[in-house]
Amino acid sequence: MQLNFLYVVFSYALRLGAGMAVFVLIARFLGPEMFGEFTYWLSIATILCMVVNFGFGTMVLKSFGDNPSGAGNMMSAVFTAKLILTMAVCLMALLSLLFLIPDAQSRTYFCLLLVAQVAESFTEFFNLGFRVRGQYQHEASLSSATSLVHIVVMLSTLFAVQSLLAVCLAFACSRLLGMWLTAMYITHVW
Repeated sequence: MQLNFLYVVFSYALRLGAGMAVFVLIARFLGPEMFGEFTYWLSIATILCMVVNFGFGTMVLKSFGDNPSGAGNMMSAVFTAKLILTMAVCLMALLSLLFLIPDAQSRTYFCLLLVAQVAESFTEFFNLGFRVRGQYQHEASLSSATSLVHIVVMLSTLFAVQSLLAVCLAFACSRLLGMWLTAMYITHVW
């Protein structure tokens, strides 16, 4: 039990630490104006992704506590619901792109960061499968790998090109890569 707790603490600490380091470096390299625009679009994308998350993590963990044998069915149902909600969020985003965001550059930033947040939402959901199965060491090692990928992709981009478009693209790519790594790892472990 204590070892599992340490795995969970390690994975959270690493993800939070990596995220904070990346944001500090983005702020440092982009400067206040571009960083402000980055955080503006990231905040809107994050708020929209709250619809995709919909409290599913808590629901899956509670359901598993109530009925461990039904965890697979719950994960499948939640995955389907997340896909449907993702489509709804994309539709809302499309409408907002058409009517609320006037310039093409801002649309691009928003779309890239929305893709990043949706990918991160699914990555976190996939990691719940490890927690439900009590495979905390797998969750910790996967979180470590995806955090490392995120740091490497973002640092490489920041050192090579200091543009907001490049940062948004790198952010989306690193989150998509993290989701892909998680999906690949799940298929090998389960």
